[in-house]
Amino acid sequence: MTRATAVRLLLLQTALMILLAWAAVYLGRDEFRLFRGREDEQVATASHVESAAGMPVVQLSDAAQKQVGIAYAPVHGAAFAPQSAVAVSVLDPQALIELRGRLQAARLDAQAARAAAGASAAEQTRVRALFEDDRNASQRALQAATAQAKADAARSSAAEAAVEALRAQARTAWGETIAGWLDGNPAQIDRLVAGTDALLRAAVRPEDLAGPHGSLRVAVPGTSRLLPAIPLGPAARADAQQGGSGLLYRLPAGALRPGMHLAGSFSRGGATREGALIPASAILWHAGKPWIYLREADDKLPDVSEFRRRDVSGGEAVGDDWFVAGFEDDAQVVVRGAQVLLSEELKFQIKNENDD
Repeated sequence: MTRATAVRLLLLQTALMILLAWAAVYLGRDEFRLFRGREDEQVATASHVESAAGMPVVQLSDAAQKQVGIAYAPVHGAAFAPQSAVAVSVLDPQALIELRGRLQAARLDAQAARAAAGASAAEQTRVRALFEDDRNASQRALQAATAQAKADAARSSAAEAAVEALRAQARTAWGETIAGWLDGNPAQIDRLVAGTDALLRAAVRPEDLAGPHGSLRVAVPGTSRLLPAIPLGPAARADAQQGGSGLLYRLPAGALRPGMHLAGSFSRGGATREGALIPASAILWHAGKPWIYLREADDKLPDVSEFRRRDVSGGEAVGDDWFVAGFEDDAQVVVRGAQVLLSEELKFQIKNENDD
């Protein structure tokens, strides 16, 4: 290779390197602009972090809160009873519907028997009066009227007994509340017939039957949260599959069908704890623990808020909320932007470590 050829190759390599560098700059211009745009968005947040009682306190101006999307809301006190998981089954109301039909037929029979007994008794009275008035009616007619009156009265008593037997059967099979529907609240039965409501049975311990009903929340297919059920009373019979005692509840049917098995959360009542329900959006997980940020006004600077992180490891999930005991009523909790506050804390901690 001659010297002239080597020079030409060197110049060609240099030109290619310049072209590649220009192409990289040209092709990466969009990413560079996007990065510059993000840099522009990260304007100063007018934040300040200081330590109070061993925990960092983030201070943000109102403008900075708006810029980074901080939102907070007051929480209100709530009483919470310990929850436990229970098995819930959807009952088939067909037997109850059939029992209602039989009871309605028995009532009609009893009504007809009472009417017949009343007519027979009136006829007996009329014939007796004729017999006693100079024998205007024969003794045979009086005997026949008396026999008919006794027979109709017996049939009326039997019809009434049949009605009471069916009522007792309803109480034995379904409990006092549902049995009462058969007499005084037929609209509830109609809702079962139409599929508007569903009957539920929750498997509970025998001691849970004493005292007031515990509250039940049920995980219903197609819904994202537990739905509260309406108590109806103790189940009259034990369930062969679930075993143990049972409590009956009512719930809008929706997607529920007889025979379905559901998961429920049962509050057994008794001693309750005072606290507050925190929205799940306020929970921030850090270092394996759940935390929330509480907002307080700065006494010296009216347009600045202070945010303190609080450990809520003792809380319990209640549907879409989080129950925290010992919470002050109307406290303000951050429901959006907690991650930003945590980032400010971590920056503060890193800065202090670098100062060492």
